[in-house]
Amino acid sequence: MSGFVKADNVFVNQNAASRNDVLRFIADKAQEAGVTDNADAVYNAFLAREEMGETGMTDGFAVPHAKDAAIKDAAVFVFKNSTPLEWPSFDEKPVDVAIALLVPD
Repeated sequence: MSGFVKADNVFVNQNAASRNDVLRFIADKAQEAGVTDNADAVYNAFLAREEMGETGMTDGFAVPHAKDAAIKDAAVFVFKNSTPLEWPSFDEKPVDVAIALLVPD
């Protein structure tokens, strides 16, 4: 498990303006970390999954996830925003913590 949960993939005190900004940020960081060579494919995989239903859980947490052939290695990214964001969730409350799962197809 320690192979895909890394301290370098944890981002706190961020200032995203929207859910899509969070997903874009994570996709870009995944490319910088070598998890993928194609941030756009990862971002689009996030968006496709978001269209299927809520990834917002309860109490300000979301678990967005992407499964795509462009993802080379399984990874977890944690994103903590400075303010809660509108994000479809089970409890219909905003989200400030996203724990993103990236999985190879």
